[in-house]
Amino acid sequence: MHLAARPMLSDTALSRHYRAGLVLAEFGVNDEFPTLEVALAVCVLWLGFRGFALARGAALLNDDVAVLLSAVRRRAAPRSAARGGRDSAWLEDLGRAALSIDDGSGSAEQAHASLRERAARIRRRLRSAAARDLVVCAVLVGAMTYARTTSLGVSVWFFALGAFAGLLLLTAVGLRLWHDAQVNPVTERLSVALTERGADAPTPAAREVCPKCGGGELESVSGRRNLGKKLTALGVSEVLLCSRCGHVGGHVVRR
Repeated sequence: MHLAARPMLSDTALSRHYRAGLVLAEFGVNDEFPTLEVALAVCVLWLGFRGFALARGAALLNDDVAVLLSAVRRRAAPRSAARGGRDSAWLEDLGRAALSIDDGSGSAEQAHASLRERAARIRRRLRSAAARDLVVCAVLVGAMTYARTTSLGVSVWFFALGAFAGLLLLTAVGLRLWHDAQVNPVTERLSVALTERGADAPTPAAREVCPKCGGGELESVSGRRNLGKKLTALGVSEVLLCSRCGHVGGHVVRR
C-alpha cells in the first residue's frame, strides 16, 4: 500500500508566511472574512433607506394631506389615498378609511368615531415601532460593549458602523414620534372635510310640492359648493327644482 507524500513547505516559504503574519498582526489587520462588519454594513444601508423614507414622508406631509383633503371633498375613490399618502403609510391608511365613508351609511358622529378609532390604531402602531427601534438600539449597544470588553477580535469598522446604526435608529424613533403627533390634527382636518362634504350633498326637499304644477317632490340643491359663489353671495341658501315643469324656487337668507 502506497501512501501519497504530503507536500512540504520549504524553510523559505515558511519564513515568508511567518513574516506576512507578523506584518498583518502589527497593523491590526484580520486575515479572516469580516462577517460581523459586512452584516452590520447591510443593516446600516437598510436603516438609512428606511430613515430616508420617514424623513421624506415628514417633509411632504402637508402636500400629501392637501391632496387627500381634496380627494375627500370631491368623493374620490378610496384608491386616491394611495396618491395622497404615498410618502406616509399611516396617511394612506387613514385616507382610505376617510374615502370609504359613505354619507348615507350612518350619522356623521358615527363616521367621525370610526375615523378616530382608525387614528388610534395607527398611533399604537407608530408607538410600537418606535419602541421596537429603541429595543434594537439597546441590543446593538450591548453587542458593541460585549465585543469591546471581551476582545472579540472585531475591527474598528464594527464599532463605527454600530455607532452609525444606533444614530439611525434614534433618528427613526424621533421621526416616528413626530408622525405620531401629526395623526390627530390630520384626523380632525379629515373630519371637517367630511362634514363639509355632507353639508354640500344635494338632498330631496322634505315633502315640498311644486307651487306651479302641484307635481311631486322638489329636488333641493344647497351648500356653497353646489350653489356657487354668486348665489351664495346673494344670500341664497337653497334652490328647489321641479323635474315635471321646470319651476325653480328657493330660500334666501335675509341680511
